[in-house]
Amino acid sequence: MPSADTLRDASATEGPALFEHASADVHAYCAGLDRWDLVYDQLSPGTFRGSLTAIRFPRLEIFREATTRKTRQCGTLGPDSFTIGLPLSETAVTRCNGATISGPDLFLISIDAEIELFTPDDFELWGLSASAATIEALAADLGMPWPTHYAGRMQGARATPGALARVKGLLLLAQEALRVRRDLGPATLAMRSLEDSLLAEVLNLAIASEPIAPSQRERRRTVDRARELMLSVTGKPMTLLDVCREVGASPRKLAYCFRDQLGVTPGTYWKVIRLNRARKDLLDSAPEGTDIYSVAARHGFWHFSQFSQDYKRHFVERPSETVRKARSRRASL
Repeated sequence: MPSADTLRDASATEGPALFEHASADVHAYCAGLDRWDLVYDQLSPGTFRGSLTAIRFPRLEIFREATTRKTRQCGTLGPDSFTIGLPLSETAVTRCNGATISGPDLFLISIDAEIELFTPDDFELWGLSASAATIEALAADLGMPWPTHYAGRMQGARATPGALARVKGLLLLAQEALRVRRDLGPATLAMRSLEDSLLAEVLNLAIASEPIAPSQRERRRTVDRARELMLSVTGKPMTLLDVCREVGASPRKLAYCFRDQLGVTPGTYWKVIRLNRARKDLLDSAPEGTDIYSVAARHGFWHFSQFSQDYKRHFVERPSETVRKARSRRASL
């Protein structure tokens, strides 16, 4: 199913703009995230559905994202970005750079950061993004400290439930106000007051919170090195035993480290990453005569019928159906 994007003004006076994007294909979905430079991999089997709704103000944007399948998300949210993310479910388990995010007092925060996020099935995230320079200038104007310890890498953070509830409540009120009344132009006092309230509240949240310590560093280093080898697109092809030898861990130890850090076994993780890469290749190179077997072999699948079964179980369609749909879309352009 092709993605559907709309970007339209929420008022006739150049006020907040509403951006909506949705897709039933994980690769088409992340390609349509116009301000985020992210790659999504679908980690759990089944039909994927992703949607993003963002309200864009002159100085910030608030957003709500929903995905139906477990995903690995990596990349950046753009240069000079300050972002907080609030999982809507307090029981959902999210993993961010070695830290586990689950509970009413936890949230995600990044300042000019590289992102690697593992999200569960049926995940919803509510958040706010702004220029880091804007937030830093506000902190200086108010004589407040700038939380430099959150720079460079998205992290999990802990705050009081009351502080998170205030931010969630303000985001909800902002959305409701714009749904009822859409003539808040950028020059109006109402618009500037709403933006000021949002910016001040997220600054308070960042300052009053503390980073969550990642899991044991040795396990994290083992998993990071193993994944670096798995995700490498250069050099000789590697098997799982090759990875174990390179990182100096037995298969059992590597499995324990992966379960602790990512919640999956290394074999499962690597297979779904390779399935996602194979799907992307099939979508990107679907002229007449595409050799599906060659694509499968390129990504380490030597048993073609097993590859087809795994592919259909994961993406709810056969590889040949993916190629046929891609050809049909190209023919309609």
